[in-house]
Amino acid sequence: MNDFNTERQSRYLMVVSFTLLPILSLVLITVFVFFHPIFEKMEFIADTIYEEIRPVRVLQKALITSMMGPNDYLLQGKMDNKKLWEQSKDEVNHYFKVLIDNPAYVDEKSKLLYLRQEWNSCMLLGDQIFQLKVVGLVSKRSAELMEEFDLRVETVSEDLDSFASYREEAVSRAYSSIHDLKTKTIIATLGAILLGMISGVFGSIWLARNRKQMIEFVTRDALTGAYNRRALDDALHQLNGDKGSFAALLLDLDNFKSVNDTYGHDAGDLVLKYFVEETQKVLRSNDLFGRYGGEEFLILLYDTKLEHAAALAERIRKSVESNTVYLPSSGAHHSLTVSIGCAASDGSRPSEETVRMADKAMYKAKQSGRNQVVVAE
Repeated sequence: MNDFNTERQSRYLMVVSFTLLPILSLVLITVFVFFHPIFEKMEFIADTIYEEIRPVRVLQKALITSMMGPNDYLLQGKMDNKKLWEQSKDEVNHYFKVLIDNPAYVDEKSKLLYLRQEWNSCMLLGDQIFQLKVVGLVSKRSAELMEEFDLRVETVSEDLDSFASYREEAVSRAYSSIHDLKTKTIIATLGAILLGMISGVFGSIWLARNRKQMIEFVTRDALTGAYNRRALDDALHQLNGDKGSFAALLLDLDNFKSVNDTYGHDAGDLVLKYFVEETQKVLRSNDLFGRYGGEEFLILLYDTKLEHAAALAERIRKSVESNTVYLPSSGAHHSLTVSIGCAASDGSRPSEETVRMADKAMYKAKQSGRNQVVVAE
């Protein structure tokens, strides 16, 4: 993948460049010229993550604002508040759609759809409030409706907070890391003037290690530790450029929705983590394993023939089927199965087409009873 090749090449380039520079004044110039684009890239990564947070915070603000219409109506009895309520509903629905359609939240789409259903319940309560005739003091029924309405809206807003909180922490760490890197670069530069090339080499190694952490952050799925969709897309793009042969396995956990519905989303998260751990035990070191979306996973097998890929898929299926995952919330051991579609390419067609073939094979496995491997025709 391009990111990993760039990381390895840049690390060697930094070490070699500082080692070979014979004049200390050139070390000073090289540090600022070479490190500046790295800082820009890191800041761009942090800014991109921050932009992913904004739709969540805007939606939370719209949710809190939506509470004003029904509450003011119960307190003032003015139907003018209904117009504010209708505007608020449209605004919240709009931002929910924006968030659900945002590719940055593809892994959380199912939970977002669940929260939108909860918001639909809030809208029904709000509409019921405007059907009440408000005269004088707030009645017991009105107070109960208002309390339930406020509680549900606040709950939806608080649940949304989880989508932004860990990203905000990551951005904070990233900006802090960038600030530290800039500070360390200045120190390393002054050290280069005083101590020469040795301090420059150590500074370069330190910077390379931190840059690797940033690359890991943007290419790994936060929940499971597998590669994320962005990393998989980069790998597929690289395959198109290399025209290399490979095989693709598309895996989908069977009946995963029932786990969330029966045991809750925390149990579903445990199942996904467990599945990734078990699958990685079967894979080779050069296989690329990532979360494609929700409970779907993609494995890219480089220089692998179709029959070998199918055999590996069967080993994965048997490994998953033969084990169970313990769910603390219920005290139960839950068994898993997986449906797998398999396809291969000699490099003559786009890599995305091979993935689509694997996807069709996987759906055929689902339709044929699940818990099986189907090879694309």
